Amino acid sequence: MKLWMLMLTTALFTLIAAAPMAEEDGVDNIVKWEKASRNDVPRTKKKVPRAEELVVRANSLLRGDPTCNQMLEASKLLEQAVDIYENADVPWKAIQKVARRMISLEELAKVGKCRQ
Repeated sequence: MKLWMLMLTTALFTLIAAAPMAEEDGVDNIVKWEKASRNDVPRTKKKVPRAEELVVRANSLLRGDPTCNQMLEASKLLEQAVDIYENADVPWKAIQKVARRMISLEELAKVGKCRQ
């Protein structure tokens, strides 16, 4: 596991655990945030068409009410996109939201917050 993935996972779990609300409310907030960011594609100074294509494909998998398998597949596509962005030396701040979405989609699928 890459260092940035470990840091994001730790940050995500810390935010969820430190929240004063119930765990279910925390997961619901993640679901709302993820749904709101489904059409986002990072705007970077350096164009990386392959990574942008992967993000768009992941977004298209999440249209409507996605299944758990679609969420896991989208998470894998976003992980590939983050790797491509990193290899292209795109600043981390530009791709941070994609990395967060990748982790949250995987967690939501594991928790079962999706259509089976």
